[in-house]
Amino acid sequence: MQKLGIPIDGVILNIVINSHCLMHRVDCAFSVLPIYLKNGIPFNVVTFNTLLRGIFAENMVKDAVELFKKVVGEKICEPDEVMYATVMNGLSKRGQTEKTLSLLRLMEQGRTKPNIINYNIIIDALSKDGNLDAAINLMNEMKQKDIPPNIVTYNSIIDSMCKLGEWEKCKTLFSEMVNLNIYRNVRTFNILTDGLCKEGKVEDAKEVMGYMIEKGIEPDIITYNAIMYGYCLRGQLDGARRLFDFMIKKCIRPNIISYNILINGYCKKKKLAKAMQLFCEISQKGPKPTTFIYNTILQGLFDVGRIGSAKNIYAEMLSARCIPDLYTHGTLLNGYFKYGLVEEAISLFNKLEKKGENTDIEFYNVVINGLCKNGKLDKAHALFEKLSSMGLLPNVAFAYCGGSFRKMESLLSEYVIEILGEYGKHSKGLAWRPIAPLEATCFIWIATSEACSVQQPADVMCESAHELVNNLLLHCTFTRQIWTMFRAIFGVQQVMSGCIKLALSGWNEQPHKGTMNTMQLLFLHFLVYLDREEL
Repeated sequence: MQKLGIPIDGVILNIVINSHCLMHRVDCAFSVLPIYLKNGIPFNVVTFNTLLRGIFAENMVKDAVELFKKVVGEKICEPDEVMYATVMNGLSKRGQTEKTLSLLRLMEQGRTKPNIINYNIIIDALSKDGNLDAAINLMNEMKQKDIPPNIVTYNSIIDSMCKLGEWEKCKTLFSEMVNLNIYRNVRTFNILTDGLCKEGKVEDAKEVMGYMIEKGIEPDIITYNAIMYGYCLRGQLDGARRLFDFMIKKCIRPNIISYNILINGYCKKKKLAKAMQLFCEISQKGPKPTTFIYNTILQGLFDVGRIGSAKNIYAEMLSARCIPDLYTHGTLLNGYFKYGLVEEAISLFNKLEKKGENTDIEFYNVVINGLCKNGKLDKAHALFEKLSSMGLLPNVAFAYCGGSFRKMESLLSEYVIEILGEYGKHSKGLAWRPIAPLEATCFIWIATSEACSVQQPADVMCESAHELVNNLLLHCTFTRQIWTMFRAIFGVQQVMSGCIKLALSGWNEQPHKGTMNTMQLLFLHFLVYLDREEL
């Protein structure tokens, strides 16, 4: 343009910067800035809004914050609501809610006052964090400042209420929306149906869908997927399939998530013929199978012992250029080890290790566990010894059978001792140790992996029933008391499970418990072990 004598202005340069940012070339976008200076074109707020958006898109959060501070501190241009919203959105999407809220407070003190968009970003972040009270308080603060909440505000808070099971509060908020003439959209109803279905309340979700239709709001693919998921969660696959077919009759084309839900449901019920039929339909009707679908099919095939079919599906996955993930390789390795195909498992492991694919601690856990269960103890130990040289730290306890125990991990860190020192007092006055005894690591490994069951041992520790792993760690009178105590201490609410694996899963699925959930369950097992052995 310059060679042709066409004048360049700020609008054209902003378009060039935006084009570079959309191509994820922020470096090229910054190279345009000298042209402003050379041609005497002043920077404006649109220029930096575009750059900030591009930097966040490349996940360069620190650089984005530094640029924002530079623009404000050196008064290069006056930030507007859009600039603040860009930074707030970038921070909140990366879990930095506190910084986002601080930016709102800073904005309130400046000349540019926050608008509904700025408030909605933070309310949504607080809601996603499960901080419902803070989100509601911020909405009330908006009202006091004569900034009326809109449908986006209410949707964020309703979503949080549904996830937390606050159905009565949800009804109250719905009524408030009606009174304020805020018309609920399809997203509002989708949030409700999704929340209800995840709690197994499919009939209630169907009533919500019926109410939508009465109000002239047509359910979309998300609505149908949510209810299909609810049916599958309850094991009602016929209902899920009927809804899938009904959706097609309504000319709503199923997406890949629709197929994911139904295939996963069939696989869990070991109805592989129907799962495979749907899987074959996918490529014929448009959507491309995802890694998740391949993983689901692989797991389903291994569950019913169809090893050859699983190998074929994996080969098809690779030929379709669908990239396997950690779960894919973990499923294959677990399947091979489960059916005694140790050589094939080791061959796959060596290939993956050589390529450096999925070689994190969980990957090695699968292999070491599989080798132990197949009696390849020397190979398991050799692999374990390699971990430290690779900078990987063990995160589970393994046991070598045949009476030879090797401690793979100290189960009690300093944090564990601090918790138990305050809460873990026992009637026998037991002292907590910084390192678990070797026998205890084996005991906990047996319990959490259900590696074996002990039928009527010579020295029966549990007098109320046969000495089974599930009974010893879950259902005897003494252990029930311990479970109740630990649930009360850590605020975990769950129905007593039928087996240890379900208990572990239920414990870990409790919301907002941080990274120590598994360790808390191991503390419980360790406490039971100490009581049994009277150490």
